[in-house]
Amino acid sequence: MGKFTSINLKGTKTDKMPRYSKRRTSSTYRGISNHKVCILCAVDDSDNMVFKIVGIGRENTVMLESFSKYIGKPTTIVCDMNHSLVTFAKKYKDVNVELVKSETYANDNGYSLSEINKLHAELESDLTKRKGVSLRHLQGYLDMFWFKKMLTYTIEYKDRPSELFNKSISQYTKLYIKDIFLKAMPIDLIETYSYFKDKPKD
Repeated sequence: MGKFTSINLKGTKTDKMPRYSKRRTSSTYRGISNHKVCILCAVDDSDNMVFKIVGIGRENTVMLESFSKYIGKPTTIVCDMNHSLVTFAKKYKDVNVELVKSETYANDNGYSLSEINKLHAELESDLTKRKGVSLRHLQGYLDMFWFKKMLTYTIEYKDRPSELFNKSISQYTKLYIKDIFLKAMPIDLIETYSYFKDKPKD
């Protein structure tokens, strides 16, 4: 299921901004719009999790297809009533698709979205503590969130420091400041902000 967050261009120089700064005068782009980053999240009953930036706006077929490589051979898929999600889930043969209506805790068969909703809430809290995460580095923060959850779910508390150390130094890697600043954006900002191309600056 998708979690949505605003585009953050923190650290982008003024002359490199894909749009000009503006005052919000209407609610046109509030809610889930083409100016929201879509993070697809999934978790199975063995606590295997995935958090990936897949594009802008609500989940669609292209986004979900790009996410399918993270899904093995499920026996049951639980999702909400989003049309694209339902269509995607039903493409898997011999899979039980359990739909949960919005504003309900569980469906008639007892399946709920409580686990994924909990992860969404924890991820939101984690990102909020950062006081703004640049879109350029958002996937890195998602990976760190996944890593922390993996440690919590699979490693005994007393063993976490040593496990963290061992996993962190598994290979020697050079990281230069220029690599951080030149990291590619996970979405096409030119296309995203094409709406502003012909708009006059106030």
